Amino acid sequence: MDKKILATIELADHEVRLIVGQFYNGRLNILKVERVPHEGIRNFEIIDAQSVRQAILKSVTNASENVGGEITRVLVCLPGVDLIVKDTVQTVSINQYVTKQNLETLYQKVTAHGLMDGRILVNANITRFHINGMTTRKVPLNEKCRELTVEADCYYVNRDVVFDYLKIIEGTGLEVLDVVIDDLGFAKEAGLFEKSIHHPLIGVTLERGYSKLSLFNKGQLLTNIYIDESVGDIFKKFNEVYGFSSNIIERLIYFNLDVSNVSPSTNPVFAWNTKNDEHSLSQKDILDFAGNDMIQLLDLIHKTSQPIYGYGDTSFLISGEAAIIGGLDAMLKSASTREVSLYVPNTFGVKDPTYSAILGTFYHVKDTRFYKQEMPSSIDEDGFYKKNIYREAKQETKAETFTGKLKNLFTDS
Repeated sequence: MDKKILATIELADHEVRLIVGQFYNGRLNILKVERVPHEGIRNFEIIDAQSVRQAILKSVTNASENVGGEITRVLVCLPGVDLIVKDTVQTVSINQYVTKQNLETLYQKVTAHGLMDGRILVNANITRFHINGMTTRKVPLNEKCRELTVEADCYYVNRDVVFDYLKIIEGTGLEVLDVVIDDLGFAKEAGLFEKSIHHPLIGVTLERGYSKLSLFNKGQLLTNIYIDESVGDIFKKFNEVYGFSSNIIERLIYFNLDVSNVSPSTNPVFAWNTKNDEHSLSQKDILDFAGNDMIQLLDLIHKTSQPIYGYGDTSFLISGEAAIIGGLDAMLKSASTREVSLYVPNTFGVKDPTYSAILGTFYHVKDTRFYKQEMPSSIDEDGFYKKNIYREAKQETKAETFTGKLKNLFTDS
């Protein structure tokens, strides 16, 4: 996995997101990030395949040109629609030491049942290993024993959504290396399994087209729920009243709205002209126009989560594209009287809550490398290194030649 170049793609409701990264010494280095808008997905249904396909091709082409190698294979971050979690316990006999083959056999047994009630098994997360009378979360590779047992959670999601998303990605000529649901990606990136060992934790994902609550407890993902309201309702309201495009609304909401600000600025932050007049909006205008809608959304999140409060000291962790809006953590804490935090990735180049789930996709694939066959790179690495090493060598030769000419001028004189 180290030094392998991988690309992960996510089909969000309004854009295609693509991240190209490389693990080096266990750390994920970001090589390229692409976000290309589309108008082809509504409520997890493909309504304009051509729009989505063109956005995928553009993102891959742009990233390939910048990275210096053609991206032909991708990991896919999928929405966890209609999630059902089923636990399983599986055991294998061991001949002296735990080998990678033993782990692969166990994983195959865990993932043996692929379909259930219109849902398909997308991921399995091994939560505990039982070996020599002890329980551990650490992969016991090369440990000596006679028998190895694992506890695992299997994540089943809507089969039609999975097939439709993968069909359109593969229709562009890309090969899908692996898939990871966004709840699991969020958990891996933000450490939600570890943070929920002692008390319930609700991961709040605020995307433009949906709002989702993912429940974690005792180190496991239990379920998720999509709620009716989203930031997209505010986008629609701005468009209907002012006729603004999505790009303008995004700047107004994400960078000028703070729902906890009791004295917002009245200085204009956006101005435009019509045939009859000049207009402007201040932060106060934006708060007056959209603040109550956002607070209602946070209140709905609180009310939906209330049944969980009785199971322990519940906390919230907010992420997703719309988590960048100011004051969300403070207002949700005020409504729920629970601890609320905002999660922003700390990986250089992607310090934006938009990328929480897609970044976790890389880490889940890295963590499951013990259970699966070796995964190829997203690009032709041999050709990539030859091309770039040759380019560096050529540039160095040119530099030396030019320097040599300068030296000769002084020597000749």
